[in-house]
Amino acid sequence: MTDCPHGPVSSGDRQRYSKFFQSHRDDAVTTADICGAIAKPMPTKPALLCAQAIPAALTLSPPSPACIRTVVAQAFAVPPGQLRTPSRGCRRVAVARQCAMYLAHVLGGLSFTETGRAFGRDRTTAAYACRRFEELRDDPTFDAFVEMLETRCSARAVAETAS
Repeated sequence: MTDCPHGPVSSGDRQRYSKFFQSHRDDAVTTADICGAIAKPMPTKPALLCAQAIPAALTLSPPSPACIRTVVAQAFAVPPGQLRTPSRGCRRVAVARQCAMYLAHVLGGLSFTETGRAFGRDRTTAAYACRRFEELRDDPTFDAFVEMLETRCSARAVAETAS
């Protein structure tokens, strides 16, 4: 057992999470994902993605909660509808919901009240999810995973805006 800012972490937990997030670390977004054209891989940082590949006219609208739910559900391998269910669900669903709430607040610019409403939860639950994910982003592997999700949400929002 080791200590981290979030409490004690067993070596088994650390290995499981590390393997999960490592599998998503090398994902790269291409302009093909955004424009439908074949292109070279680009950095997955959202700021660089916007600056290099997305026309300024298409970056006006942030990703919708529905867009974020879809991307996060795919990443965590859960049905998108379970992110809005009134019950807590299994741990994977609860973590996926917290991740989606964090992204809705950060990327979508929603208040905690709006974020909670979009996921069928209270504003305090949305605030807790955001606080928890901000703390977890201190881990570079976890941070890379969240950056990848941010990039996918932004790319999907641009694709929805373009169509």
